[in-house]
This record gives sequence, structure tokens and C-alpha cells, in this order.
Amino acid sequence: MAVEEITETPPSGQTPHAMPDVQKRPDTRGLAIDRVGIRDIQHPVTVAQRGGGHQSMVATFGMHVNLPRELKGTHMSRFVAILNAHEHQITPTSFKTMLIEITERLESDNAHVEIAFPYLIDKYAPVTGQKGVMDYKVTFIGDRVAGHTDMSVEVRVPVSTLCPCSKNISAYGAHNQRSLVTIRVRATSIFLDRGADRDRRSRKLQRAVRCAQARR
Repeated sequence: MAVEEITETPPSGQTPHAMPDVQKRPDTRGLAIDRVGIRDIQHPVTVAQRGGGHQSMVATFGMHVNLPRELKGTHMSRFVAILNAHEHQITPTSFKTMLIEITERLESDNAHVEIAFPYLIDKYAPVTGQKGVMDYKVTFIGDRVAGHTDMSVEVRVPVSTLCPCSKNISAYGAHNQRSLVTIRVRATSIFLDRGADRDRRSRKLQRAVRCAQARR
């Protein structure tokens, strides 16, 4: 396998020399690795919200590819370069494009990307009507394998429940239990860039909360 050579531009008066591409050197051990890459990378992003507008937040990224057994390593810096190229609004289109660019620029058959961020929704107290803000952890998960892209979204919804005994004395004061409902949906429709689909994502959150409340 040929080794790609990178020629540096030396300071004036010096002779140029070639820098070998170590990652593309052949590996004779024959050991393939399912995933190599970077994770826990903090990066600012914006996402569209229900009713129009956008939310800005800091998201946590994980970006990986498979490493064929004939290669020694991969180019970790290219992950960051691809991330910087999509540092503005994260949309279904840009998310899919990111997966495609990773497989192409890192010369890999498989790519895996996860984007986790807090999504804020206004909540109102049932008695006073006072507004508060509740955060939900949302994760976009994408895989590209052999030219096919698969995407899903996961939401963790905090809820509170009552046991039957506490429910019976709730008029006088009772304790409750805090829980997390995790929903993961694998579908293409939730990633379409239309307002109706943003509404659908918000309704999934509300449905999870109602289901938890119905079991009190």
C-alpha cells in the first residue's frame, strides 16, 4: 500500500522535506477495530424549536468510524474539522451530511455519531399557573453502514409518581418518587425539516409525561 506524502513549505533558505502519513501505513497484524474516534467533545449548536425560532446550547459529540485491519490508524483531527464545518444549526440534513462526510474523508465504510444536548420547554404550575423551564436530555444518534444511513432520536423525560398509599393522603401532603422515562424512536419522519415534525417531537415529550401521570 502506498504511503501518502505531505510536503511542507520550509522557511526561506531551507530544503523542503516530506512528512509521511503514519495513519495510512499498512498494519500487518490483521486486527480490525469496530470503533475509533473522539467523544465527550463540547461544542455550541442551535436547534429548531416548536412554534419557530431556535435554541442555542452546548452539545456533547461522539464521532467514530471503523478501522480496517490493513490500516494502522485514522485521522482524529478530521473529526473536529467536519464538526467545525457544521457548527451552526444542527438539522436533519446537516446531520446526515456529517455522517456522509465522515465516511468519505476518513475512508471508512461505517460511521457513528451521537449528539446529546438539553432541550428546554416551558412548564406551568397546575394551580398557580406560574411558568418554569424544564430541561430534557435529547440525543441524536446516526449510523452510516455500507452507504445506508440510519438515524434515531432519544429523549429522557423526568416524571414524578405516587404510590397508592401516598395518593390516598395526597390532600394532606404526600411524598413522590422521581423517575426517568427514556424514549427512543427510529424513524425518518422525525428528522424532516418541517414545522409539523418539530411539533411531533414536542408531543412525544408531552405524551410521556401524561402516561406517567396516568399511572399515579
